Amino acid sequence: EQKKNSLGELSALNQRISQQESLIKSIRGEVSLLDYDISENNQIIDALSRDLGKLREEYAAMLFSAQKASGKIDKLMFLFSAHSFDQLLMRLKYMEQYGKARQDQAVAIGKVQLILKEQVRVTEVKRGEKNNLLNDELKQNKQLTGLKQKQRTLVGSLEKQEKQLRKDLEATKKAVAEVDVLIAK
Repeated sequence: EQKKNSLGELSALNQRISQQESLIKSIRGEVSLLDYDISENNQIIDALSRDLGKLREEYAAMLFSAQKASGKIDKLMFLFSAHSFDQLLMRLKYMEQYGKARQDQAVAIGKVQLILKEQVRVTEVKRGEKNNLLNDELKQNKQLTGLKQKQRTLVGSLEKQEKQLRKDLEATKKAVAEVDVLIAK
């Protein structure tokens, strides 16, 4: 009966150990997926940073050109120095388009900055999730180590009991043999 109980306890421990190992494996899989997501997000962040740099360079070049043009010739002089009314309209349209292009460029820079901030935030959230999962894995590993130690202790205890019971059995057999000899005499 004691052996049955001990073997049942050992079986339950082995089952819990198996479940802990399965849980740890699952957590490691999730950590691996998060690592992949974080790596992907970092690539996106790098690409967005490069795009942002290009947009800023283009915007700076536009501003430089606009300032250079306005420094040399006043806008009104630029418009009124047109040789014909069509040329005046073309220059006016050009100035409007150039101003709109600068505004569009500034809006594009703002949008890319927002996307970049959001991507960084998402990556930080995923890093936090990964750290939580790693902490869970450490806890599970600690529990697993405790269970394995408990298992070793139980197995050792069972082996000691088995040795003691064998000794007791041998002693009993010896005693029975001696009683048999005495009875026979």
